[in-house]
Amino acid sequence: MAPEGGEARTSARPAGAEALAGRHDFALPLVSVIVTAHNYGRFLEAAIASVLGQSYRDVECIVVDDGSSDETAAVLEAAEGRVLAIRNPRPLGQGVASRVGFEASRGQYVVFMDGDDVLGPDFVRDHVYVNLSSRVAVGCTSSDIYQAVDGRLVLALGEALNGALMEPAPERLNAFRPLAPAPEGPWPYDGPGAALLEGVRHAPPGRTRWVWSPMTANMFRRDALTLFVGYDGLDGMRLSTDVYLCTGVSVLCGSLLIDKSLSYYRIHGANCGTYQAQLSNVRSVRAESELSRRAKERLIEHMTSQAPAICARLWTPDPLLGALEALEADLGERGDGSHLAGCVERHWQGLAAAVGEARLTEWNAPRAPPPSPPTASTAAAIGPVYRAILPGRPLANATWGYPIHDPG
Repeated sequence: MAPEGGEARTSARPAGAEALAGRHDFALPLVSVIVTAHNYGRFLEAAIASVLGQSYRDVECIVVDDGSSDETAAVLEAAEGRVLAIRNPRPLGQGVASRVGFEASRGQYVVFMDGDDVLGPDFVRDHVYVNLSSRVAVGCTSSDIYQAVDGRLVLALGEALNGALMEPAPERLNAFRPLAPAPEGPWPYDGPGAALLEGVRHAPPGRTRWVWSPMTANMFRRDALTLFVGYDGLDGMRLSTDVYLCTGVSVLCGSLLIDKSLSYYRIHGANCGTYQAQLSNVRSVRAESELSRRAKERLIEHMTSQAPAICARLWTPDPLLGALEALEADLGERGDGSHLAGCVERHWQGLAAAVGEARLTEWNAPRAPPPSPPTASTAAAIGPVYRAILPGRPLANATWGYPIHDPG
């Protein structure tokens, strides 16, 4: 088993890629598949084999064993040299396991895979092709799924994604330019071809209603994940990290929905939440495991508490404010007393530094008045002055967030 931080990766280039070597030095993106598992040893070998058997060859496989007590350790020992294995000494939850795997990864694109699921052989290839053919730089792509119960296929669809795909399509605006194949272009594979792009639908930024497939069926841009991974919000999600990441990444950066089943969602009686394949009007997830609301509340907390860091990477604060409004509406809350209102009050200082005092006051008016500014004596007593990291922003006190006299 590779030690934590060790190098046990697969990244061989495919046949045909060598034909490009004489023309330029650019390789296709590396894709990191992070498999998280807790006591899924009986399924883990198949999951790993599906990652290592991808038709797209620039793949690294990282397995995070979240404190398993079953045969997981033996499965990972047998895979030594082919995967990077990391073991959490005790179960820390899906969010922490995902973050640990992400921190060990290198890929420009990242897949978080449940240890009981299986990728189809062209999963990575088709997701990368869609991303590189898109005229819109989204943060996430989501493909359809097969649902299997006790090893037998029951459905070849996910309800939410197909519901979105069946909505009346807006006017098509030439959203894709098929990536050119080798030797004229950088794509060395035989498929999937332009036909796949015909069934792809854009979910624009600001959308919070669930339209994606479960976690294994999604591929994320690393750049988008860094807006959310490494903070308390994700770490606190023991389950439903797909809701947290798909909603958060897409509400800010948008996503693409792929009309092709590319992975297998396994239902086996010991799933953390799902107990049956989907059926119209019938719940398929145990009520106590439905954490969508909690995930969205944690997203609001994250976006308000980390507003300076997030806005430092945005062209304007408008996407952040729009995302917060969309999440508030999705929770069915408005005005004073909403979860967003409480978060804004707690994190007023950082938001004011990121957005601007006047803009934030105007935007927040429907929710609650801002806290009272500190007096000059209070400002002098509370210590160091926070200097906003963004150019053109006034000095702001680290606790209150209002422009004050610098006593130093």
